[in-house]
Amino acid sequence: MSENDIAAQWLQKSAEDLENADFLFANKRPRPLELVCYLCAQSAEKALKAYIIQNGETPPYTHDLGALCRICIKYSNDFTTIVDDCLDITPYAVQTRYPSDIDIEESETQTALQKATTILNFCKTKLSLP
Repeated sequence: MSENDIAAQWLQKSAEDLENADFLFANKRPRPLELVCYLCAQSAEKALKAYIIQNGETPPYTHDLGALCRICIKYSNDFTTIVDDCLDITPYAVQTRYPSDIDIEESETQTALQKATTILNFCKTKLSLP
């Protein structure tokens, strides 16, 4: 399987995570805010890893979106435009998975959805996929 094929699979999983986050936010009551934010972080992580894979590098096992974005910057300085979005949703990758004192508001969740969408769409434009 080529790097493009693998990157396309990662990008598809990214899109599915974001679609599920959108669906849960729009349709589930009460809204599962922690789960939606977690899925946003997962979507962003997979989109960034798709770009890393397409550039011939094995992505590290990390949920740190800032670290993943910095790897992407090695291949395209354009990724500097999404670093802040990556840093903002990184905490949702781990904190929402376990019991914690994190208190997420609906407005934060909407922002996470917007930032994850921005990251996914940005990665789509940077990937050379058929």
